[in-house]
Amino acid sequence: MEELFIICKLVRMSVFGSEEDIPTGINWSEVFRDASVNGVSALCYEAVRRLPAERQPNVDLLLRWQLSARSIREQFRYRHDVTRSLFDILNEKGIRTLLLRGETLACNYPDPELRESSLVGFTALTDTRTCDSLLWSHGIAVSSQRNLSSFTYKGVRFENYNLDESLPLAVRRSDGCLEPDPVTQAVLVVMHIARQVRCSDERIPLKALLDLALLLCHYPDIVESWEPKLREVRLHRFSRVMLCATDMLLATDRPSEPMHRADSDHSKWNRRTMRRARKFIRIFMTDNNVNARHLARHAFLPPRIWEWLRIMFERDSED
Repeated sequence: MEELFIICKLVRMSVFGSEEDIPTGINWSEVFRDASVNGVSALCYEAVRRLPAERQPNVDLLLRWQLSARSIREQFRYRHDVTRSLFDILNEKGIRTLLLRGETLACNYPDPELRESSLVGFTALTDTRTCDSLLWSHGIAVSSQRNLSSFTYKGVRFENYNLDESLPLAVRRSDGCLEPDPVTQAVLVVMHIARQVRCSDERIPLKALLDLALLLCHYPDIVESWEPKLREVRLHRFSRVMLCATDMLLATDRPSEPMHRADSDHSKWNRRTMRRARKFIRIFMTDNNVNARHLARHAFLPPRIWEWLRIMFERDSED
């Protein structure tokens, strides 16, 4: 947990300009490694390089960190150029595209180039098979799954999501690309975090909560209008835990949820939500409770019918 809290301080310094107490005796090698795991390495470097010399990492590690941050910037620019090139190909054939996450969330960062990413997510606003066929005709091998097509173009991995619901409130960016309206973006971020909790034993990176925090900082009215959409996807309770965990780690300012009468303190979150948020951070955002993740996920995201059936089937098989 120590590395995570140091990383959170560095992120707050870099993103929000806050003054943080960075102690001496830090294991900077572990912080560097954990910052990369959490997808905030370049952001942390911006804070580290401004620290007094006596509190910085050793020269060798600082140089490695600088080169890593520079590489992240270069990757962002290259990914942006390749994305525009791909979308030009699709647009020429009448296939309109909608960017998802990635660059759409990077725009909320003080410096978009500092948001780390390994792929570009989008949805083709047409039949997925038509888009896949066009890509094949240009020599791009496409791997298709139930709700997702993935491929690599000029060294960049793309994922084309076949979304169940339409996204009518698309917003046109300054570069001409379309992206979802802010409320839909926020719901998609929560859905992405929930998908990671359900389907992966990997840690939830701090970047995921930072994406949500910065989106809500830029569009504070989201929390007043996203409840119906969250209820549609059964994530309204989970979203409160995410917001509370975001407050705890990033010191963000969010409108509070209704307090229970039993709460005598003035905390903006009720005690149950705070307790669940702390548990979420401990289990899903550190390496301390890896073995607990598989079972703990059901405490935050009640299993769907097919998941209950699989659990029961596995239990019967063991008997």
